[in-house]
Amino acid sequence: MTESGEGDAWKVTANLLSPPEADRYDQRDYVNLRVKYQPGSPAHEDYYARRPELKEIDDLMREAGRKARVRHEPRARALGSAFFGMRGFLAGRADGEIAGGTPVDLGSPEEAAAHVKAVARYLGADLVGIAKLDPRWVYSRQGRPPDKYGRRIELGHRYAVVMAVERDYVLIRTAPAVACNITTGKGYAEEAYLSVLLADYLRRLGYEARGHPADDEQVIKIPVAVDAGLGELSRMGLLVTREFGARLALALATTDLELACDDPVNLGVDEFCRICMKCVHSCPGRAVPEGEKTIIRGIEKWAVDPEACRMVWQKNGEVSCAVCVAVCPWNKPRNRFHYLNAVLAGKSGLFRRLLLAADDVFYGRRFKKGRPYSWLAPRE
Repeated sequence: MTESGEGDAWKVTANLLSPPEADRYDQRDYVNLRVKYQPGSPAHEDYYARRPELKEIDDLMREAGRKARVRHEPRARALGSAFFGMRGFLAGRADGEIAGGTPVDLGSPEEAAAHVKAVARYLGADLVGIAKLDPRWVYSRQGRPPDKYGRRIELGHRYAVVMAVERDYVLIRTAPAVACNITTGKGYAEEAYLSVLLADYLRRLGYEARGHPADDEQVIKIPVAVDAGLGELSRMGLLVTREFGARLALALATTDLELACDDPVNLGVDEFCRICMKCVHSCPGRAVPEGEKTIIRGIEKWAVDPEACRMVWQKNGEVSCAVCVAVCPWNKPRNRFHYLNAVLAGKSGLFRRLLLAADDVFYGRRFKKGRPYSWLAPRE
């Protein structure tokens, strides 16, 4: 991403175009992985020897998970688990051999980009964007125990293809509930399928490529998606798009195939987040900040509290919490009326305030939990 320009959603305050390992994010620090470092394991011993200041809060989160009382919803739980299982199955297929011989000619960078986007949409992507891979967004080391923990990441690919798939509006609004796990798991399975299959296709054409499914990703997806013009970073720390808000899953494949890139966009999300505050007031863990942005790793953004967010998941037995996504005014069913409102919100402050007022009238100022599909209800 460039360091200035109206479309930028990140304000860069440090020159990190060729960052050393110390300036990249260590995946071992990711809170969703930290809580899985079991006492007595090599990962646990190594991590807290290096980061002893995080052990107390992480132990509290693990204890909350052990004490959680989870409601018995067998249909929803079984379907969600099936999707999460598929996610794990596909993770081992992130990389592979490149076909021998001369690579297939896909034409100019513009022609190659158009072809790759067409393939991605055929595979099931709802949105597709392409960006040059900024080295800042590559993790420094992997964090998943046991076999990947601590591995140094050296990814030299120049381009990233970012894909998004819509998550179910009805099930998102059941958060935090077992039914919400279905669309969360489905999103993970779909992003794994998209990233792995597209990368495999490019390797069969003779180009270096790697998929980045959630269980074997080497790249932070949200900033790459911002660079690729899919949307903007929001107050709640998630990508918000014009089409789905944050109600999506992101897939990513990186490659050395030369591709024409997309530009970052200005949808008005940053300005909207300054006046909305619905995610702040509805978050069960009070993890979304109310104040101004801060500088984090050279980037100006709102600082979401990752431990407070994860604690909600732990207390619910690792059941998905997507309350911030559900309450966001950008998250509404995909129709012409919603799309028009999203377009107008990017035009002026008046339209943004009108959109917020309309959302208050039709959906309420606070989050109202929805009901799942009738076919998920247990037998009486």
